[in-house]
Amino acid sequence: MKALNTARLNHIADIIKPYRASNPPRYPISKRTHNTKVFTIDELDGEKIYRIFYGFDYDTESVSKEEYLANFKTNSYYREHTWVDDNSPDRYSKYSTAPKELGIVRQDNTFEFTAKKSYGKGENMIMSYWSVGELSTNSR
Repeated sequence: MKALNTARLNHIADIIKPYRASNPPRYPISKRTHNTKVFTIDELDGEKIYRIFYGFDYDTESVSKEEYLANFKTNSYYREHTWVDDNSPDRYSKYSTAPKELGIVRQDNTFEFTAKKSYGKGENMIMSYWSVGELSTNSR
C-alpha cells in the first residue's frame, strides 16, 4: 500500500509526536486533525508491526434496570429501548466504543486485513485511497 509502508510509518513515528494521553502511543496517518486515522507500533511473534485504525466499533451489552437507573444520568452510553417489552432482558443496554482495527502492516510491507467485522463503504474508500488499487465489497 502506497501510504501504509514501513518506511513512511517509521518516518512518521520518528518526527511526529504521538497523541497525548494515548496508551499505547497513537500516531496520525495523515493530517493530525484526523484523529481517527491512526496507527500504533506493536510487537507480534517477535516482529515489529504497525496496527492501522480508522473510526470506531460500537458494541452493545444488555444491562439490568437497576444498573441503567444508577448510570443513565451521568453516562450517555446507557440507553432504554422503549419499543421493547418491559420484561425483556434487552430493554436496557450499554454501548461501548473501541478503535476499529483495519489491519496490520508487517516489516516486509505486506498488509494483513484483521477487522473483526466487515469493511464498510468508508473503510473501503480510505483503504483504496491509501493503496494502489480499489477495494470494494461485493455481496453477489
